[in-house]
Amino acid sequence: MGFLEDAQGEILVGKRFSVKIAKNRCKGCGLCIDVCSQKNLILSKSFNASGYHFIEVSSNSCKGCKKCSIICPDAAIEIFLEENSIQSQQKKEEK
Repeated sequence: MGFLEDAQGEILVGKRFSVKIAKNRCKGCGLCIDVCSQKNLILSKSFNASGYHFIEVSSNSCKGCKKCSIICPDAAIEIFLEENSIQSQQKKEEK
């Protein structure tokens, strides 16, 4: 539970994920930084439209656990499964 699942309910472990931050929604509380086991998030040195330092993605090592998205009080984080990784996996399975 808590991991991204496909339509059949299979957990998508080992797939590639991307993290999207809505920088103007983020207040820079840092809760997501604390819960990210991959240390994928950092506090930006820049400011958003509201004058807050926002969160940025520091590396593309997201495992899709959604902890950052769940803990974010401003709903500023979204996790997406990268479509290319699904297509690559399906091609490998067909061979």
